[in-house]
Amino acid sequence: FDFVAGNEHWCFNGKRRRLRGLPVNLLGGPLIGNASCALQALEQLDSSLLQSESAVATGLSGLTIPGRLQVIPGDPEWVIDLAHNPDGARELAKFLGRRPARGRTTAVFGMLADKDIGGVAAEMRDQVDQWIVAGLDGERGATATEIAAQVASAGVCGLEQAASVPEAVQMAQAAARPGDRIVAFGSFHLVAPVMERLGLYSAVSEHAVNGPENSIKS
Repeated sequence: FDFVAGNEHWCFNGKRRRLRGLPVNLLGGPLIGNASCALQALEQLDSSLLQSESAVATGLSGLTIPGRLQVIPGDPEWVIDLAHNPDGARELAKFLGRRPARGRTTAVFGMLADKDIGGVAAEMRDQVDQWIVAGLDGERGATATEIAAQVASAGVCGLEQAASVPEAVQMAQAAARPGDRIVAFGSFHLVAPVMERLGLYSAVSEHAVNGPENSIKS
């Protein structure tokens, strides 16, 4: 199975079913590819689930995936993505390149110490004008100093440090000018507090509903 993506619609080519005119609201090839995988799984389970092309299109049109190429309109605009490896960062960079900001792009960036911090920074280097790196809590979290050293080794300039994610958010917002964009990425442990700071997610309610074992993890 595969898919063909256009500017306004995309087509799913399954083993038995072909669906045309699906809405392009998944913000690029990687997520459309994920949607195609889900549709193929449904077709394998019961091909009648894909019988109604309009029903599939309606379902996809209302789909949002928090933290995956999530755009928060405003001035500055926020883009939030969980990219925590070079492959994910490469796709995020492509997405940003397709929709350039009117002003500067500032990164709010933090990663776990056992991840390829320098590799991720290298993939994003050409799409970011200013970097604010934040230390992450927990045994696996890297400090701002550790992250900054690896980001600098990737050839990045314009680098500032924040002791915590909320502090990094505050610094980015304070420095933002009209037309700027802030991109937060690098880890679940960064994305969750950014979303909480922006009023998009409540760690307390997530913990209460799903329990600690089902809360956001990396």
